[in-house]
Amino acid sequence: MNIIRRKFHNYFAKNTLANILKKDKINFNDIHKNIFIGRSNYNGLGVFSFVEIKKNEIIEVCPAIKIENESIPNNLIDYLFDNSSENANNEIVQIMNPSQKDINYKLFPLGYGILYNHSDTPNAFFQIVKSPMNNENETVASEYIMILRSLKKIEKNEEICISYGNAWWKDRKWKPLNEKNIMRQVFHPSNEK
Repeated sequence: MNIIRRKFHNYFAKNTLANILKKDKINFNDIHKNIFIGRSNYNGLGVFSFVEIKKNEIIEVCPAIKIENESIPNNLIDYLFDNSSENANNEIVQIMNPSQKDINYKLFPLGYGILYNHSDTPNAFFQIVKSPMNNENETVASEYIMILRSLKKIEKNEEICISYGNAWWKDRKWKPLNEKNIMRQVFHPSNEK
């Protein structure tokens, strides 16, 4: 198992990621050393910044596993991303319900990808990139890679949050609670029917 993981990261860092970012050399550890998992004041765990992060800086690179809709267990659906065009435009990231008919798969991000909490005023967004797979011996789980970038300057020890999109809340009949003086908002099931 470690051989596959090592091969995966070597191939990924030297070829796929370097091609996407148009750089000759990528140090995978340099990208990930600026973030850590910590206790969120609002919702269990969250991802935080060790250092100040500039606007549009790469925060994390998450290779993604492509999972067909019919193979997704119900308790996993909240952590999967949809590669829809809406992600790039109106919603920063939209996590979809498996009943979506036009896309028959979801993406499961590796790394810290499933630990980013929601905010109506996010400080980061995922860019989903498709990378060509041209070597039959590649150990890449799918051709999709999720690159987390900062939307604005993120302070040291600040929680990094994304937007899940309006459809995520609507599909679950949940809504955010609006509270003063907090960056992130806490969520609960709605009583509306």
